[in-house]
Amino acid sequence: MMTFLKDEKVDLRKLSIDDDLNDYLALINDVENLKWVEGVGNVPVNREDLIEFIKSNNNLFLGIFDSDDRHIGNIQLSRINFQHRSCEMGIIMGREFCGKGYAKSACRLVIKHAFEMLNLHRIYLGVVSENKEAIKLYDELGFVKEGIEKDMHLYNFKYYDVIRYRMLEDEYLTIQNNIQSD
Repeated sequence: MMTFLKDEKVDLRKLSIDDDLNDYLALINDVENLKWVEGVGNVPVNREDLIEFIKSNNNLFLGIFDSDDRHIGNIQLSRINFQHRSCEMGIIMGREFCGKGYAKSACRLVIKHAFEMLNLHRIYLGVVSENKEAIKLYDELGFVKEGIEKDMHLYNFKYYDVIRYRMLEDEYLTIQNNIQSD
């Protein structure tokens, strides 16, 4: 399969129905791992559901693969609006691959692509307040907290807040300039 974006840690490429989808099925059916993620982990997904999702997805939706070519997660830019030059970013990782730098590498590649190739001005996302690993990741990447959506996420009969983050083009450029001057 052809790589779309790559660094020393991950390969990002478009998923195909011809890929071995077993790792993906295990990932999105791991309810405990995805309890803080919107839109997945809520209902069981079978192979046919997954194939239909892959066929119908018209976002920048990429599988994250490690150096052993294992499918370890997914990342996407959705709600891409070229008029307003904005999009939403989301990522999910397999439980055993969290905290190892894969998500940070994938995010950096996609953020760079969004600003430098797609000419976007704003990337936004939401993260459930209990998802401490994701909060740490977005803070390290340079996302800025914009606000809180109170009681936005329901899990196990309890409501949790969602923190809204953004990164603007000039904030991204400042981060890049700081990296280059180090």
